[in-house]
Amino acid sequence: MDFISAVKTVFKKYAVFKGRATRSEYWWFWLFSTIVGLLLVVAIVADLVRGIIAGAIDMADEAAVMLAVYLDPFTIVLLIFAIVVFIPTLAVEVRRLHDIGRSGYWLLAYYLITILLGLIPNILINTILTLALSIIFIVAMCRRGEEGENQYGPNPLEETENGEM
Repeated sequence: MDFISAVKTVFKKYAVFKGRATRSEYWWFWLFSTIVGLLLVVAIVADLVRGIIAGAIDMADEAAVMLAVYLDPFTIVLLIFAIVVFIPTLAVEVRRLHDIGRSGYWLLAYYLITILLGLIPNILINTILTLALSIIFIVAMCRRGEEGENQYGPNPLEETENGEM
């Protein structure tokens, strides 16, 4: 599956939490979301820097800086983009977990643990544990899917090879 077809597939299966997703479907969509998000953040920062250089924003006034960021049109676009990709991201993550034979509840556990780790007051311990959990999650998402059909459905690689989808 290539970049364009992966993004189309994820949006076509906008809120489909059943079935399985290939590694390429998941990682191409992850790359798409990351690139768009980073480009929008860069645009927000560029607008902020432009405002500071032009003298329209006083760096000493934290409230003015925050207001400039919140009112930036790219911030609104970023918020809309985040809302649009939220459900498909969860869906493709659950389908990816299904492909490796795991329940979608693993994703819920991952997010809950991440939130709970955020409550740890020691920033070093918090960072180390969150990083370790993220590495475990990334390794899981990189695993090859189970061969053949599993309890979540047929192997999406076999469906693709047979011309079905």
